[in-house]
Amino acid sequence: MKRLLEHSTEKKDQKFTDRAKLRLRLAAGLIGGQGRTLKLDRANFYPEMLEVIERQTPEQREYIKSLVDWLEDYENAVKAEEPRIQAPKK
Repeated sequence: MKRLLEHSTEKKDQKFTDRAKLRLRLAAGLIGGQGRTLKLDRANFYPEMLEVIERQTPEQREYIKSLVDWLEDYENAVKAEEPRIQAPKK
């Protein structure tokens, strides 16, 4: 996760790439799917979600990362399979 993050001096000033945001949303869904309730401030969702992940054990973080990797690969494969609509040639 950290490599997807553009670091700045303060946590709330961190800028997340679009890919990092997607991965954090996927992780939130996975953690929430495990029966945990995540009460995160919508305005600070991404930095707070990163903190939730950082509080997990190394084994839990690796497990979450592997699932997020799989989901990201799956979504990319689905997008690659979608038929491309081309404008008619003139």
